[in-house]
Amino acid sequence: KTNSGFASEELINVSDEKPTTPFSDISTEMVLLKAFPNQLPIGWFTPEGEKLTTYSLKEYTGEDELFLSGLTTRFRDKVTDILPHFLARMVDTIGENSARDVAQQSSVKLPTLFENFYLADALTILLQIRLQNFGKEIQIQGQCPACQTVNKDREGEFSDLSSTEIELAVGMNCPHVEVTLPTGAKVFDDTVKRVILRPLRMYDMKRLAKQDDKRAKLRLNHELLMHTVVGIPESEAYGKSQNSDRTGISELGVESLFKVLNAKDRDYLLKAVGKLGSFGPGMQMDMNCRACGYEYKAEVPWRDVPSFLSFADSSD
Repeated sequence: KTNSGFASEELINVSDEKPTTPFSDISTEMVLLKAFPNQLPIGWFTPEGEKLTTYSLKEYTGEDELFLSGLTTRFRDKVTDILPHFLARMVDTIGENSARDVAQQSSVKLPTLFENFYLADALTILLQIRLQNFGKEIQIQGQCPACQTVNKDREGEFSDLSSTEIELAVGMNCPHVEVTLPTGAKVFDDTVKRVILRPLRMYDMKRLAKQDDKRAKLRLNHELLMHTVVGIPESEAYGKSQNSDRTGISELGVESLFKVLNAKDRDYLLKAVGKLGSFGPGMQMDMNCRACGYEYKAEVPWRDVPSFLSFADSSD
């Protein structure tokens, strides 16, 4: 797979010599957003392997609002481009160091640092910016899947953003996770049982958005494999693909592996991918349809960042 579309972007490469966390060592813990003010659900790994799990924010001022408005114009409302630049402005420290120093440590510009943040961590920070500056009340809107009625929170019935659940990755002490398949299979002449994964990063949002029509029609679990498998160390043909975390392993490598896995191995691998994808905030909240009473979930409206960073609308 080529690096098309990313040639001008800086990369943070992760060597295949670095240690991995066994998938079996990772557990999860659920906390509420209000009880998790300055911590990351996964954390940032420095080039030396140190895991940074705390951060601090700057206050969201009128100048920051104007800056965000400029970003939406510049990037034509594309949240995949807006969010890294906005977080680069709003995050003051990561661990004990300034965010700028952490970026320099990885030899990248500040927005690129946040492009490389795990998506779970980036979304957690965005929710905290909203909570700390505009409070817990948020207006959720969603269409009922049962009767198609569009429901919208009203004043006095706003949803509580602070009650958003955050799933923590407990025991993930390396940026990559090693999965050992129950059976294993042959990829060309090599017997493969070990697969290296990582959670989605911010830049994966952009890559997923750029897929052509053919790729967009693929099943979700297959699509996630393309973005989370970063190494097959026992494969002579594909074992070195982990050197580039930006592109992950080649599409051909993932296809070659997936085609030869039996049902038990496929199920185990996809469950591992699903577990890594569940880290971070649940970006949906409960709704109850006023028309038919059906209970369903609607997305927190974070993709329109300027509108998200405002007080709940009491005019409705």
